[in-house]
Amino acid sequence: RLPPGRVIVEFDHTEPIAVKVWLVLDRGEVSVCMQHPGTEPDLVVRSTTPALARVFSGADRWSASVATGGIDVSGPPGLARKLPTWFRWSPWADDVRARQRVSDVAG
Repeated sequence: RLPPGRVIVEFDHTEPIAVKVWLVLDRGEVSVCMQHPGTEPDLVVRSTTPALARVFSGADRWSASVATGGIDVSGPPGLARKLPTWFRWSPWADDVRARQRVSDVAG
């Protein structure tokens, strides 16, 4: 589900250690850059590393984390809406969510 053209996404991890990582998505190919790729990003994702890990693991949903401010995405709204569809989440994410539902019901 990657975008058809070139899109650069900057991940600005704010804690526990401030780190920036760029994903360059270009016609189905993905590159991870630890140094600025030389072109301004189309999207900037700001969050703590634990907030992203909770989404990846399935403990939190992307939309809920964005709605509560755990993850902040800036850039064109159309790209921002599509961003979470460009990733494969943890293979256990569905199991984590199912377990949370059981725990919520059991109270």
